[in-house]
Amino acid sequence: MDLSQFNDAPVPEKRKYETPEPAVYPVQIIRTETKPNKAGTGEFLAITFQIEGGRFSGSWVTDRLNLKNPSAKAVEIALATLKALREACGLERLGHSEDLVGHKLKIRTDTEEYNGQLYARVKEYMPLSKGPSVVNPQPGKEFGNDDFPF
Repeated sequence: MDLSQFNDAPVPEKRKYETPEPAVYPVQIIRTETKPNKAGTGEFLAITFQIEGGRFSGSWVTDRLNLKNPSAKAVEIALATLKALREACGLERLGHSEDLVGHKLKIRTDTEEYNGQLYARVKEYMPLSKGPSVVNPQPGKEFGNDDFPF
């Protein structure tokens, strides 16, 4: 492809990254990835969430779960976090980490400083809505109280 036509094209100013402030956000899981830890002694599961709605809509927040680590405490924390994530997604059991992609839930964040930069950190996972949700068993047909068998 000839790119010379783009030499004088106006380039929009790059949007500066702004760390989402501590709050509760509706999110969707957009990616999961297993990576080795810096020490090379284990691996963590990186789960990336995209904020849906509000001032920080479109921003990403990533949580890292140390599922394979020489520290038993790190693994214990990761397993408790994974259980909370599973429950917030409404899943009875987990299969492959990629199966989490597309699930919607809420996260409560806080901020944490690392190497002089501020990052959003997931502090809690919550279901997107509390209580059971009613799904229309026959899409396209109006769903009302007369449809209940009791």
